[in-house]
Amino acid sequence: MELEEIYKQWRWALYNEVDISFIELCIEKPSILKNPYDEVGLSKKYSVEILESYKCKKFDVNKDQIELYDRHLQQKFDKFAVRSSKYFYTIFRRSIFIENCYVDIEQYSRRDLFEKIKSNLIYFHWWDVLTFEDLYQSIIDLHFLKSTQELIERQELNNYFQESFLCSEDLINKIFTDFLPTENSIKSMNDTFRYDVIFDYNWLFYNEFKRSIRILENECRIQFNEKIIGSFFNEDLLFKEIKRVFGNKFNVVSQGSPEWLKPQRFDIFFPDVNIAIEYQGEQHFRPVDFGGKGQTIAEMQFQENLLRDFRKNEKAKLNNCSLFFVNPNYDIKDILYLISLEIKKKTKF
Repeated sequence: MELEEIYKQWRWALYNEVDISFIELCIEKPSILKNPYDEVGLSKKYSVEILESYKCKKFDVNKDQIELYDRHLQQKFDKFAVRSSKYFYTIFRRSIFIENCYVDIEQYSRRDLFEKIKSNLIYFHWWDVLTFEDLYQSIIDLHFLKSTQELIERQELNNYFQESFLCSEDLINKIFTDFLPTENSIKSMNDTFRYDVIFDYNWLFYNEFKRSIRILENECRIQFNEKIIGSFFNEDLLFKEIKRVFGNKFNVVSQGSPEWLKPQRFDIFFPDVNIAIEYQGEQHFRPVDFGGKGQTIAEMQFQENLLRDFRKNEKAKLNNCSLFFVNPNYDIKDILYLISLEIKKKTKF
């Protein structure tokens, strides 16, 4: 089945609030719908019209159906919110998400595709309709680890968001600063054998989304002098953590450039002990088309990155500078330990 056909069937089933596997069972065994004790209205929901539409592959949906679906969705959400946490938005698929989640990746430049994915994640999580307060409360409740919530009081967490971000858009932009879909995730968007999973953005981009949230969470933890979580960090967070640990005894410089390295710079530099740290993003390991400029440009930029890394490493060796390369999969604890060992080695005399 083609991707567009799968999408139309999935979309039709959502708007009609029916289950495809149950429809197929009803077609195979019509007696299922002749139960005189049908108290949940299955025979009404899985009507002859619905079964015929499925058999004939008539999966059209009109504007009135979509509006009716959204009204029913809001009613269900309101009832659910009374009984449970009001932040469990993602179990409800709004029409704005349904109408936008079908993406033929071949029809988009990388830049436009990334923007499309981000927009759909916002729709998926309902972030576009939440107040700023509800947004950061939902991020704390649903996405921050329990350890963070136990270490930092709720009011302090609230204050952190209110003081760090101006509005919802500011917070969302911050989260997506560190969001980069992998090639595997992008490819999975059009893997037709996966059927409706193709349109589940939580499944498609779970790891990338989790990483972005953890980076935000780690920046928050650093603010309260708490240890960061695992290997979820970026260049800015790496600097903050290294400065937090070593800054009381040594000068720790962001974008440091000793005379012998100019015009190049180290991401992090200890001028007192001649130690440098370079954060290696994905673009240092493979061509990444960040700006939608095409694979040729991405390959050129990748080769330039390799050359710059090589030159920087050679200059460091010639000038007795201990240079550590850190990739996104490193555990921060290992990096801190290696820096500590190198500092001891260089300062023991």
